Amino acid sequence: MNERGSVAVLLLLFMTILLAMAALVVDIGYLMIENQRLGDALDAAALAGVQELVKDPDQAKAIAIQYANDNGVNQPEVIIDLEQNQVTVKGKRTVPFFFAKAIGFKEKTITASSTAQIKQVSGGYGFVPLGVVQQSFHYGELYTLKYDPTEATNGNFGALALGGTGASNYLQNLKNGYQGKLEIGMKIPTETGNMSGPTRKGIEDRMESEAGNDLCEDYQTAPRDCNRILYLPVIDSLDVNGRNEVTIVGFAAFYLEGFTGNGNESRITGRFIKTLYSGDWISSGENQFGLYAVKLVR
Repeated sequence: MNERGSVAVLLLLFMTILLAMAALVVDIGYLMIENQRLGDALDAAALAGVQELVKDPDQAKAIAIQYANDNGVNQPEVIIDLEQNQVTVKGKRTVPFFFAKAIGFKEKTITASSTAQIKQVSGGYGFVPLGVVQQSFHYGELYTLKYDPTEATNGNFGALALGGTGASNYLQNLKNGYQGKLEIGMKIPTETGNMSGPTRKGIEDRMESEAGNDLCEDYQTAPRDCNRILYLPVIDSLDVNGRNEVTIVGFAAFYLEGFTGNGNESRITGRFIKTLYSGDWISSGENQFGLYAVKLVR
């Protein structure tokens, strides 16, 4: 009887250990999965919120909360840091246990946070072959993106020779964006001459492609992929003689208002906007021209 009792005790102890191991394997595994889901939800909320930061911090907070709620995060905490251009979203979730209930553990509350940040674009692809000279840009104001003869300097009207020279190359880059990479500090050649015909053709094609798109009819509502938004390099100067090199000091976005003038009088104007772009970003200390890249920083 004593031996049978000892076996029963050992069996009970073994079953208890086995149950505890099951609790560890199943419940801790489930806890890890839920922790990952919480992190993913907060990442999505932070990224969604920070994309609105360039226009409206209040909207950035509202969007972050909405995304968190939609992904199962109740009562998230959203912190807006305008100095660092960051949105941080914190949240928690209570995870119920299954096997661990048998040994006294019912649930655990997990917490996580995610921070997304925007910084000035340092380089990327798809920029149009127009160079606007560095200055203090103001949101919604109208700027000349390609000059007419009264504003040109030594044969330069604002056009750039990206990946080659000539009217055909310029037209393709104006319509579709330059497929090579541009970066801050890069020296690029100007495209001399007014290029009036290719300019009119490229601009008209862009504007006609958005005919009927109501959102694209206004600079305040136009989405980032609207063809009336021109992403272009900001250059140090156009005061060079003939075809010569200028230096990229940043990148900016303008909403295309149109093309004016005929023959040698052609001119392009656009409204300065602040928006996001899929490209690399600078670390710090560079000029601020309103074109931002987005990243999760923690």
